[in-house]
Amino acid sequence: MGQAQADSAVADNSSADGVAQTAAPVQLMQSDGGIGDRVEREGCSFTVRAVVNPVVAQPGDLATPGKWPAPPHFYVGVDVVVASLQGTCKATVTIPSASARLFGGDGSVYAPKIGGLKRNEDYGGLTLDPGQPGQDNMGMIYFEVPAGFTPAVMQWNFLSPPIVIQINLEP
Repeated sequence: MGQAQADSAVADNSSADGVAQTAAPVQLMQSDGGIGDRVEREGCSFTVRAVVNPVVAQPGDLATPGKWPAPPHFYVGVDVVVASLQGTCKATVTIPSASARLFGGDGSVYAPKIGGLKRNEDYGGLTLDPGQPGQDNMGMIYFEVPAGFTPAVMQWNFLSPPIVIQINLEP
């Protein structure tokens, strides 16, 4: 997956060969919370439940070509919950490739792997219905990163209205 410095363009999708495509610029801001904190804004909620660094291959992960990164890269998994509270969240798109960014301690930034790993715990990327309160989309989002990468911050961008929530991943 591609990387960019925190003040430049970042990938929001990738081609079959893992090459990132450029998207809108992102930048670090003040964190809204940490791991386990439920951050609410404008009827929308976002929580990072856990960070798995590195994700360990399970049987079947290595059987599909291109599913698992080749050394020196690996996956970092971020377990998230995205919710609509009281039916007032106007942000209907919760697709990780458009919404999630993982920043490293060195300022690098990564978009998630498209399609996840097809495990039961993967994030579904479903659409929230703003008229239905209490909807939760939850699961693991995967980021392909280079060896030595240390996850520092996760940003989630609700697309409409634009709401950016930033979670500190450092202990």
